[in-house]
Amino acid sequence: SHGVREYKNRRMVKGVRGTSKLQVMEIVQGDEHTFDCWVSYTHPNGKVTAIRPKLVAWIDTRSRAILGDLMCKDANSEILKDSLLKLVTTVECVPKYLYIDNGKDYTAEEMTGRKRNDRGGDRRSLIDDGECFDIEFDPVARGFYKGLGIVDDHRAMPYEPWSKGQIERFFGGVCQRFSKWMKSYTGTLTGSQTDAKVNKDIKKMLERGELLSMDEFFEKWTWWLENKYMNRVHSQLKKFGEECTTPRSLFENGDRYFKPLPPKAQLTAIYQVAKKVRVYNTGIRMFGQYYMSAELGAYIDKTVTVKYDPRDITSIWVYNSKGEQLLEVPCRELMQFAPQVSQKAVEEVRKEQNRQLRRDREILEENNIPFEEKFKEINDQYVGFNPATGGTDLMIGGKAKTAKVVSMPEDEAYRKNKQVRRPQEDAPQESKLLEMYAKRGLAKIKAIGEN
Repeated sequence: SHGVREYKNRRMVKGVRGTSKLQVMEIVQGDEHTFDCWVSYTHPNGKVTAIRPKLVAWIDTRSRAILGDLMCKDANSEILKDSLLKLVTTVECVPKYLYIDNGKDYTAEEMTGRKRNDRGGDRRSLIDDGECFDIEFDPVARGFYKGLGIVDDHRAMPYEPWSKGQIERFFGGVCQRFSKWMKSYTGTLTGSQTDAKVNKDIKKMLERGELLSMDEFFEKWTWWLENKYMNRVHSQLKKFGEECTTPRSLFENGDRYFKPLPPKAQLTAIYQVAKKVRVYNTGIRMFGQYYMSAELGAYIDKTVTVKYDPRDITSIWVYNSKGEQLLEVPCRELMQFAPQVSQKAVEEVRKEQNRQLRRDREILEENNIPFEEKFKEINDQYVGFNPATGGTDLMIGGKAKTAKVVSMPEDEAYRKNKQVRRPQEDAPQESKLLEMYAKRGLAKIKAIGEN
């Protein structure tokens, strides 16, 4: 598969996509980029670690202007929503088409309004007797893109980065003109090979306080983007004969597609996540909690569509099949703790509880290890012990005796080495008290003989 991708990237014949006929904000491409440098990141629990930040950004295909840029630790659908909302509120215009990456964050059902393996739009056509009929799907689950007012979204094919070449080339320029100037840069200097990467002790740099924080890094990024990239002559714009050759000038002065923003209330509503759930006699179970109200009794054993705001999950909203809001259902347990509880906060609590359960299980398993396995060295002396007979061997035949006869060593070096050989036992010494009494007795015997 690697050979096929290499063939596609380098040797397959490709066409050049002209962009001078497009309008500004007609096609916007989105993707994520992981920087080849490190920053200091403070986790929600207060722990500080070194990470490679990720950039979520959109590029206007006509002008090459960068819009809706956000920096994060890990991108997800919520980050993409914030990025798109930043894009439309900054330029006060909704793009006509989106050209998105094939990643699961961009192609999630809550974003596109369709299953990830479905590459079509959210409207289908049926042909009956030569007539074409449009089928409108559930308006609650149309997806974030359509709810924002975007006409349609198109997905790039896997392993074909040239299909969204404008933003891919931009990320390449970011590495050359921005990332390499960072002190914590660990990418390649001369090529793309792994052995050409710069080796730096990031852990020591973090301990010495040499890494920028996420906010400081984003501040430097914003200055570079606004003052360097946006005002720099773009070679592709010059190649296509554009009168305005910088991204900023072409974005501000080029022929523009314009669609106004939806009302603020609608922006808040489409930020919510739609999901189909089943109603039980105990209520609706989501995020490990129960949402219950008396009005839900009419929907027991039925499947309903609910929407919730990931930033506040103390309540959910129930909709019918026509997209009409029926009722708001609170979670009384969450409302007792705080007026607002985010989905991320609940997930962090759940993760911490799961980590605690894993630690407790490991401690329990360690304490339940059998004596024979945990203390093998001590257990060696009890091998063959029969507790039914008090340790007495009832089998016929004696135990094997250890041989006491050994052969004399033939190595002369061993014989002459007094430190290795066992020292000879000293001759037994007689008791001095007995020797004294013996001398006294002998003297008395001699005196009797002389008399």
